[in-house]
Order: sequence, then C-alpha cells, then structure tokens
Amino acid sequence: EAAALTEKSRALFRDLGMRESEAEAVQTLGGIHEARGRPGEALTSYEEALGLLRPDRAYPSLTYRLLSRVASLHSRAGDLDRAIATGERQLEFVERMGPIPIGDGSFWRPFSVMLNLSWFHYLKGNYRVALKYADTAYGRRFQDRPLPAALAEIFNYRGLAQLELLQVDAAEKDFREALKIVQNSPNRSFLANLHN
Repeated sequence: EAAALTEKSRALFRDLGMRESEAEAVQTLGGIHEARGRPGEALTSYEEALGLLRPDRAYPSLTYRLLSRVASLHSRAGDLDRAIATGERQLEFVERMGPIPIGDGSFWRPFSVMLNLSWFHYLKGNYRVALKYADTAYGRRFQDRPLPAALAEIFNYRGLAQLELLQVDAAEKDFREALKIVQNSPNRSFLANLHN
C-alpha cells in the first residue's frame, strides 16, 4: 500500500537526518489522505511536514506548497479564520523570500496568495478586505505577470466583492474584462460562472 511505503521512506529519511526528504514523504502521505477523502488526516500530515521545515527559508518551494494545501483544506472545511491566518502566513513568507521557483522557469509570486486571501475574505463576508486583496493583486499584474486565467480571476473576485458592496457599475466592468480574457479559454466551467 502507498501509505505504508511512504511511512517506511519517512522513517528512513528521519534516521538519516534528511529533514526535507522526510517532509516530502509526510506531504505525500497527506496527499494520499486527501485523495482518499480524509481531509483531517491530510491537514495533520501537512502541518507536521511544515514543522519539519525549520528554518522555512531553507525549503521555500515545499513550504509554499504546504501552506497552500493547509489554507485550502481549512477553507474547504469552513474554518475561514484559519484559512485566512494561513494565507497571511503564506503571503508574509513569499514577500520575505521573493519569487519562489516552481520549476520550468516559473515562480510562485504574491498575487496568487492575494487571490486566495481575497476569496477567503469574500466567503467570510469581509467584502471590503476581499476587494482590497483583489485590488492589490491587480496592482501587481505587471510585476508578477499572472497567466491570463489568473488575471481573469482577479477581475472576477473584484467584481464579486464590488457587487456585494453595491458597486454595480464597477462590478459589471470587471466581469466584462474577465469575460474578454476567457472567451477562448478551454475552461468552460469558469466561463459559465462568469456568464452567470
């Protein structure tokens, strides 16, 4: 079984003092739990893996990925306060570290964390804060160079927050901008959501 093999790998890495490899094994175990529909166990694994990555600056890519998973699981569980706290920790981390390499010449940058924070605050009903994060992400568009789909998300999140704040004209303008970007997108579900 994959979980048993991962546990054996983890024990080996721990015995060898290979903290990053051990953390990766624990992250893999979290992914197995998540795929099997056990988000609580996945969250425990991801948080344990984060605890192995001290100091975090020595393991930027893995730290960033783990913070992302933890924030997402908290959000999906409806624990928006913890999702927001984790997102703010992730934003502080990426701002302190600078662009974090993903591989293939790509980087994680602050705008993606700002988008998540915008969404978490929107779900919590903090529409002004949600709009602030979406606006800040939009302001970084030339610096962080988001992919077109991410730029469309920025416009969509701004529009959603503006609509809740009764800024109907601004919301309509942002929704139209998002639609322009995704008209030729293969992601039809995102396009359908924007049309609604």
